[in-house]
Amino acid sequence: MNTGLLTAGSGQSWENDLVAALDRPGSPMTVLRRCVDIGDVLAIATTGQASVAIVSADLRRLDTEAVSALRASGVAVVGVHPAADDRARVRLERIGISTLVSDDAGSTALLEAARAAVADLDGRPTPAPAGAMSDPRRALPPRAADTDLEGAFAPPPKGRVVAVWGPTGAPGRTTVATGIATESARVGNPHAAHRRGRLRRRGGQRVRSARRVTRVGRSVPVGGQRPPRSGRDDGAVLVAG
Repeated sequence: MNTGLLTAGSGQSWENDLVAALDRPGSPMTVLRRCVDIGDVLAIATTGQASVAIVSADLRRLDTEAVSALRASGVAVVGVHPAADDRARVRLERIGISTLVSDDAGSTALLEAARAAVADLDGRPTPAPAGAMSDPRRALPPRAADTDLEGAFAPPPKGRVVAVWGPTGAPGRTTVATGIATESARVGNPHAAHRRGRLRRRGGQRVRSARRVTRVGRSVPVGGQRPPRSGRDDGAVLVAG
């Protein structure tokens, strides 16, 4: 039987007394961690080291989803409420915590409640509710058998490049390039684009440093999302000006 125990009591006296009692030699359970919030509790619960979590009624974001997630991870839950606060006790019951202890019951009562909660969880099935736990398999790519390998490794389609260039200060380069790209798209080339840029020297050679690529109808930054490829040579024309 796993004897790991988690507490989330915001430093209240019952939590301090319980931790001190379990710190003695020969204690039946071991305090794995004093958690600061429900997120901390859930993170440790997924490691499989804890068997029970003792949480305070005023713990922020403690709700039905969190309780269900803990039980789905194999962690029983014990709720601690103020002795004179019936509303807190009722709230814990409504979110699914059946094992409840008042904050003035003492560490022995808390430990007995923890054992009872673990035994109750082990004695009945606790399936994970729909949507309570994330499925990491959803983040995996499709299996090789489900994909078209021939299409996946096919070379990219080839296109034609028409360059419009002129020396510094020469007017009309952008106008001519935009006109060619527009007419190319008008005659049936949906991937015609116009790239504007400037020439600069690198290693003794004049190379183009493009600022933006403008497709007919919209403008996207260089390196942005590319349009979906059709898988064939569609004769796309890239006009540089």
